[in-house]
Amino acid sequence: MAKHKKKTANPVKTAASVKPVKEPFKCPDISLIVPMYNAEKYITECLDSVLAQTFKNYELIIVDDCSTDNSPEIVKSYIPKFGGRLNYFRFKENTGGAGIPRNKGITIARGEYIMFMDSDDMITKTALEENLKLAREYNPDVLYRTLYYKMREDGSEKELANVPKYKPGDETIIDNDLDMRIKDLARSRYWLGPWRTFSRRDFILENEIFFPNIRPYEDLIWTHALLIYSKNFLRVPHPIYFYRDNENSMTRTKKTPAESAKFYLNPIILGLKSLDEYIRGHEFFKGKPHYHYGLLENFFNGRFTSIFREEASELKPHELYDAIKDGFSDRLGKYDVLVAALCTALHTQQELTAEKLNSFKKTVVQYNEQISALEDKLNQLKSKE
Repeated sequence: MAKHKKKTANPVKTAASVKPVKEPFKCPDISLIVPMYNAEKYITECLDSVLAQTFKNYELIIVDDCSTDNSPEIVKSYIPKFGGRLNYFRFKENTGGAGIPRNKGITIARGEYIMFMDSDDMITKTALEENLKLAREYNPDVLYRTLYYKMREDGSEKELANVPKYKPGDETIIDNDLDMRIKDLARSRYWLGPWRTFSRRDFILENEIFFPNIRPYEDLIWTHALLIYSKNFLRVPHPIYFYRDNENSMTRTKKTPAESAKFYLNPIILGLKSLDEYIRGHEFFKGKPHYHYGLLENFFNGRFTSIFREEASELKPHELYDAIKDGFSDRLGKYDVLVAALCTALHTQQELTAEKLNSFKKTVVQYNEQISALEDKLNQLKSKE
């Protein structure tokens, strides 16, 4: 099995008088981990949704990646409200992404189960209670939610969303068919994100499933590993999570063409190896190279095709080559030229293929128009007979 090792204030009083919770606090059943960076706009809603939980034996771990706004003070002001349940940790230096903060949360968590939230999202008031009840009933390694609520940046227009294969009305089911699960992963039938999952902490630690130190899409690699290594996998169709469609997220931020190219190639060039190691470390894939490659191909294509939809599509081949070589040469050593040249050649080939496909589509449209015109003439001649 592949082993993955991670690299390694006083509360602020608010105007309102808040009395600490007086109940005793034991070892938590659930560790809820929230990475945070400059989340002052949304962190209050996130904290309030956790504070409102019907289930109380949890710990909330906020891992602050050196925020420069007012979000740390907001979090600290909530410490008395949580009555010992809130654990605030702040890095000395910014790590540049959510992966390392999430890893820190895993290592300091004390709960039997681990759940993740993003700092701009919310959960229903019975979320923890529902997850723990299902975990006690089915004893899964991983609980996966196929449905969630999607909301606009301002928190309005909440709507139900689901992964491609699964829909409202499905049954809660233990899925131990790893063969089919791998096929579905390779077909993008799972939408991957840590906040969809509720996992046994021992399962994560035993299999050393940590987030790779890359960005973006380190969460996709981690969730891949979670779904691959889970023996008892519980699929639940009921939504408990409110996902905010944040225009200021990393993937939505406006980038130069060169920045866009490096952004989407980063998880491929630096992250694909982590996914490959997770796959190689699992007995299931021995003698099944088509499954192995299928997962790698799907991850690669999903990231690489993003380049065509973003600013990087404006780059000429030599500009793309320079962007890749300059952006990754310090991590690739003697292979920097090779990787840059291969990615550029592949990008060029896909552009040519896309041009041929568009040309073919235009030809088909023209032929259809000609056929339609001939049919009209034929109908006119028939009407004169």
